[in-house]
Amino acid sequence: MGTGELAGLAAAFFWAVASMIWGRIPLTALGINLAKNVLGSFFIALHMFLIAVSTNGQFLSADARAWGWLALSGAIGIAIGDTCYFRSLQIIGPQKTLMVA
Repeated sequence: MGTGELAGLAAAFFWAVASMIWGRIPLTALGINLAKNVLGSFFIALHMFLIAVSTNGQFLSADARAWGWLALSGAIGIAIGDTCYFRSLQIIGPQKTLMVA
């Protein structure tokens, strides 16, 4: 089995485990999504900063159009999509949610 196949199986495994964990957290779907996004944003910002420092590059250098598409993508995919996903985990459980997804 190649590296790609192992990476795919590992990603599917961790996605399933995370879905079971997310489905049991006693918060609203919006609260779970907000906590996930705050934590994720911190780690992404830290990673981007470390890359910029280590390569002497500019931190957060992008044009306004790229930032606009990123914001739109985040609003639709992360804010709405993930909140609905977390709510479906709470209502019908991880097995059915993952089957539908």
